[in-house]
Amino acid sequence: MYCSRCGKQLGAGASFCPACGAQVAAADNVVGVNFDGIVRPRVGRTVAGVCLGVARRYSWDVSMVRVAWLLAVVLFGTGVLAYIILWIAIPEESYVLPPGPPTRVP
Repeated sequence: MYCSRCGKQLGAGASFCPACGAQVAAADNVVGVNFDGIVRPRVGRTVAGVCLGVARRYSWDVSMVRVAWLLAVVLFGTGVLAYIILWIAIPEESYVLPPGPPTRVP
């Protein structure tokens, strides 16, 4: 993990950067997990990432979520409509850029 302000490498579980003193957000300590809500991941998804996003948000197995969605489609017919609505409603995960060279703060 790197500081978003100065680019220095941080230790695991750090709350502040030892180089510049910037506060590290709690969400930055865990890569790929968003505790605020559901997001559709950019990596590892099959169609639109709805099932993977739901599985990651609630710490479920993605295979079980996909099977449950398939059963909802086959048995009730509402799974397709729900998937399309969630595809539109759930935001896509933001890009994570690699740390660049440190910037000088005057």
